[in-house]
Amino acid sequence: MWHIDQKAVCVDDASGGGFGATNLEQGNVYTIFGIRKGCCEIELDVGIPNIDGRLGCMCCGATESTSIGWKRASRFRPLDPLEDQMERLEKEGEPIEEHQPEIA
Repeated sequence: MWHIDQKAVCVDDASGGGFGATNLEQGNVYTIFGIRKGCCEIELDVGIPNIDGRLGCMCCGATESTSIGWKRASRFRPLDPLEDQMERLEKEGEPIEEHQPEIA
């Protein structure tokens, strides 16, 4: 489901606290730079460095030393540019224009 250079939208920016807690912002789009199997689920590197140098797993308590701010994949969804643009336009109340073919 995930791949390097894929765009992902944050759907859960709640801080788990603990080691390596960093700021994600719900609704922001991030680029995936790395993917790994963490101890409890798939984790993504979305380019946010780990400020503490240590990360702690919220589900099992495991800790590790790393400069990468690995984030649980469940905190993201893949970006669908067309769907996201349609949703934005509908929220803003702007009409959605369809391209009309030119007749020669």
